[in-house]
Amino acid sequence: MKVLIVSNLYGRYYRSGAETVVKASANGFKELGWEVSVLSVRPFHGIRSLTPVAEEEEGIKVLRFFPLNIFSYVNINAYGFFARAIWGCLDVMNIHSWLVTRAVLRREQPDLVLSHNLRGLGYLLPRLFAKRAKRYIQVVHDVQLVEPSGILLVAQLKTQLSRPIRILYRTLTRHLFRTVGIVVFPSKFLQDFYTGHHFFSVAKRSVLMNPVPDVAVVHKEHKGINVVYIGQIEEQKGIQLLLDVWQTIRRPHWRLILAGAGSYLHAVKKASLEDRSIIVSGFLSQIQLAAIWEVTDVFVYPSLLIENNPMSIVEALSHGVPVVASDIGGVSELLRLAPNTKLVPPGDSEALASAITESAESRVFVRENILALSVGSKEYSKELIALTDLN
Repeated sequence: MKVLIVSNLYGRYYRSGAETVVKASANGFKELGWEVSVLSVRPFHGIRSLTPVAEEEEGIKVLRFFPLNIFSYVNINAYGFFARAIWGCLDVMNIHSWLVTRAVLRREQPDLVLSHNLRGLGYLLPRLFAKRAKRYIQVVHDVQLVEPSGILLVAQLKTQLSRPIRILYRTLTRHLFRTVGIVVFPSKFLQDFYTGHHFFSVAKRSVLMNPVPDVAVVHKEHKGINVVYIGQIEEQKGIQLLLDVWQTIRRPHWRLILAGAGSYLHAVKKASLEDRSIIVSGFLSQIQLAAIWEVTDVFVYPSLLIENNPMSIVEALSHGVPVVASDIGGVSELLRLAPNTKLVPPGDSEALASAITESAESRVFVRENILALSVGSKEYSKELIALTDLN
């Protein structure tokens, strides 16, 4: 059996938890004995980058190309609002990406197309997959089909979505994705969100939690307390809120470790120069992240955005680490799986400070609950196959 996995980012261009799920699904199919190919994007490196270049990464064939546009999705964070707006309009109806993907489908002849995030590859692809692929599953990771930026602030939810340009955008994306036959959501929250906006009305819908990493749980002895955030360094993720709270709760030998990249990184680095208890590690490899999990006492996720199923929280739970997170979107649904967690109202600095302090002082490590109610990479891929008639 052959599977073609389609995702805007993969492997070395990893940026967020969605890419972790994509890689896990690829590894899961490989473990099941399937022939796996991945179609993804790359930056522009001359005219040859307009056609797919095959590479092998960890035994998986990866086909990368540059979908014709003013820049690559890989580099989107380097551009301002107006450049992104022009890029976004061209991206939605990217004919070049459609032609390249059609050629890949003809050549690869997959038994199953598993599509993840398509921003950067274009939203014409679902109709192509529905028409040309033998079997097609769409995995939805976030709110990007309703809000192009993927950023929905709780405090501005109604006003943000009622703007005419947003209404036009989701009317278009709803039409382009209406031929999807099978759609998978990592949380019931996200399924309800899209149902409420009248998406995927004819599709078979299923909730399948993101795969939990199969890790060897190791907690190394260390001095003091490490409070850790791993994710995108953006103000909307509650980073400034966390920095403000830290000033009220930090104690001798307590450290706040912030790992990730984003537009707010400069502010975080400035804060670390003024306060040596704040450690900024920037973007880390999987090996480096594994080392951080070994000395993490509390994981904190203070987001102000509508969240789905953050993989950094899943990874924290898989390591048995106590979690403090905003009670928002699908997060509460996820945190019911483990007892050593605390939910706080988004933006509530007092509740956040109290929860971090209590978790740091108790430090109860529990892993069994998340494992009992979740699946690994191989089982995740089996669940996807079960949604088709390929068994």
